[in-house]
Amino acid sequence: MDVNNEYGTLAIQKECVRLLKAFHEFCTANQIRYSVAYGTLLGAVRHKGFIPWDDDIDVIVDRKNYSKILERIGEFPSFKMDRISPNALWTDKLSLADAKYTGEYVPTLDIFLLDHSLDNKILDRIKLLSVYALQGMIKYRLNLRKGSFFMKVCSIATYILGRPFSHKKKYAWYQSVSSWGNNRPSKCAQCYNTLFGYISTKFPSTVLDSVREIPFEDITVMAMEDYHAFLSAQYGDYMTPPKEKRPSHITS
Repeated sequence: MDVNNEYGTLAIQKECVRLLKAFHEFCTANQIRYSVAYGTLLGAVRHKGFIPWDDDIDVIVDRKNYSKILERIGEFPSFKMDRISPNALWTDKLSLADAKYTGEYVPTLDIFLLDHSLDNKILDRIKLLSVYALQGMIKYRLNLRKGSFFMKVCSIATYILGRPFSHKKKYAWYQSVSSWGNNRPSKCAQCYNTLFGYISTKFPSTVLDSVREIPFEDITVMAMEDYHAFLSAQYGDYMTPPKEKRPSHITS
């Protein structure tokens, strides 16, 4: 945690702990298996809590447990679920209805989904490219500040292609393509509702089969037993901290 508020994230992180505790209790009560993921999992393993400059929460679930979340979350008015909106393009965001932090950034818990990759290399490539295209189609506005000329052209083309369709329809297509292949065994799995640069990362398909409780700051959270497979695939040498930097939010 940013104990000395060096990165200006202390207030946000305190609110995130409250949110994560509430989510953990919700999942435990409803027999939902989840794991902290990405920066939150990395922080749990390397720092026993938040990476000092981190300012949100990442969790990951499979489709079965995601369905349980959607079925039950509406029964808990303490949560606000942001779905199919300009702020939650393809990643659902959960927050507390009584969030105490009132700065410009409202702390959220991002829900990522683990879906099967396709063992057939050609079909797997088609699935990946389809997800890339749908990310461009589903955006509410263009952001051409970063990327190569080719990527900017692709962004413009997919954005224009998606304009005639409702966001709800494009979101449904996105979910359908992402879950393609889940009804058959697969050696690997991927998170298709994450940032563009992370989608191609492959994990063992069994990475979420076993989870356990671990400490995170002063609370308890669920984490995948095989966290090494996940973190090494995503970050490489994850136990060596990179050069510290202030967090930045990617908006589309």
